Amino acid sequence: MQLRSKQALITAAGLVAASGLAGPVAHASSHAPASAQGTTTAGAPSAPAKQAPNRQAPAPAQAPAQQPAAAQAGQAQNAQPQAGQAKAAPAQNGAAEGNAAQNGAGENSQAQYAQAPKAAAQPKIVYYNSQSAPSYTGVIDQAAGIWNGSLKNVRMVKTNGPADVYYKEGDFGANGSSTTWTAPGQGTVAIDYSQTAQNSPLRVVTHETGHVIGDLADNYSGPCSDLMSGGGPGPSCTNATPSPAEASLADSRY
Repeated sequence: MQLRSKQALITAAGLVAASGLAGPVAHASSHAPASAQGTTTAGAPSAPAKQAPNRQAPAPAQAPAQQPAAAQAGQAQNAQPQAGQAKAAPAQNGAAEGNAAQNGAGENSQAQYAQAPKAAAQPKIVYYNSQSAPSYTGVIDQAAGIWNGSLKNVRMVKTNGPADVYYKEGDFGANGSSTTWTAPGQGTVAIDYSQTAQNSPLRVVTHETGHVIGDLADNYSGPCSDLMSGGGPGPSCTNATPSPAEASLADSRY
């Protein structure tokens, strides 16, 4: 039997491979190395893991450069005082305006208070009772009206009850008309018939009332224009109004 040559054997092997027969050589070539096989998941073999290339993603071309954290913190701190100052400024302005308004209100109130007139003091009321001098009731009322028109600090008011000043009438002899008083606005006036018959009854009664209402003394040497001159000027003097000086002195008693 003639041996085949190497070339014949090689040719025979190629024909076997071309016919698709899995011979020992083909079977041996189907096994991959253990290091190239992947793990399995859910019983199915996975594809061999591929290692991603070590590449860095390029930074965006238009991304703005970030400042260091310390610089940003410094800017934030600088911005906060400015914001605080901006908020404080209107508050300070408002406080200043409020103070100005209060000062203005205070000045206005002071000016109004300074310009406001003082309330007039209420005059003292002196009650008089003329029931014991019925013949001279009208004259007594006239005399009280004269003094009320001459004085500011005291006012005579008529009453039929308890009073400060009492009037009585009668014939009192040599004493004539007279007045007794314990304090300005408190006392008793006696009207004499004979004296009022010779002189003006109104002047006599107003003169006697001057003693008790104004604590005024007699001045017989005075002129007729002085009420407290009494009968000094003679029966022809009928003036029943106190002089300004007499009225001022009587007003000062209250």
